[in-house]
Amino acid sequence: VANVLIERLRHYEALIARGACVAMMKLCEHAAARLASTDVPARLAAIHATGGPTASHNLRLGQEHESTIMLRSLTFFVFKTDRAENDVVEHACVTLADPVISTMRSCVRVAPHESDYVRSLVDLDIVLQAMQKAYAHMNTESILLGALALNAAHAVTAASSKILSPENVEERFKIGWVMKALVDLVRYVGNDLLKVIVTTCIDAYALAPELGQCYVETMTIILATYGDCALIGFEESHGIQTVGQMFSNFVAENLPTCMDDPDLWPAMFTLTRATLRCGCAALTQ
Repeated sequence: VANVLIERLRHYEALIARGACVAMMKLCEHAAARLASTDVPARLAAIHATGGPTASHNLRLGQEHESTIMLRSLTFFVFKTDRAENDVVEHACVTLADPVISTMRSCVRVAPHESDYVRSLVDLDIVLQAMQKAYAHMNTESILLGALALNAAHAVTAASSKILSPENVEERFKIGWVMKALVDLVRYVGNDLLKVIVTTCIDAYALAPELGQCYVETMTIILATYGDCALIGFEESHGIQTVGQMFSNFVAENLPTCMDDPDLWPAMFTLTRATLRCGCAALTQ
């Protein structure tokens, strides 16, 4: 069955390819352990790395792209068995992530109207969630996955500097998903990832405050999850040592200007409360 479905993934009729893609996802969900010992994962990974299945051109609102559906299929092979070796899990994550991160970077290099940021961000969110499960499965540090998470974060940083139009509401919403997934990975990757997330949130908000709620929400989640933690490496270049200091400075700078725009109040006031709850002394200085 799997072989027949794989052959149909690149059928010239998009409707047939889409049907095969959905069926393949269901098959992988329920039979990943059995399919893992065959060539199915490698064949699917090869299609994923070379553009995915035949794409539909008239998707309804809420329908996922075929490449996204197949990406979900591949996530079931990240843990082929409960005792999968760590290097196998790492390799599976790299196979998932590399094409997605590459696509995200290519979006930044072309004109905004030619980029599909929504699709790329949804795919990246799926990959980052798979990486969280991989870390939980391995229960140890991973240099490879850490580098992968940083690459993903830098790709999001580049995208955030381009998604500035008032029409980019859905793109910013999806960036919020990805930023939350990256925050969850900080517990495994550490300070380097946290620094990228913090600076991205502050810099991206400054570029378009009216679309910056997703970044303020991310800052609030960081404080709620990790508290007023240290930012190693910021002392010399910024004179700042903690997340709380950076966010307190951010609030002090942006709160006055928010008073003229009620749409900006909820997120900024929520962040202000979070800094106070964490005991960020810089807020009162």
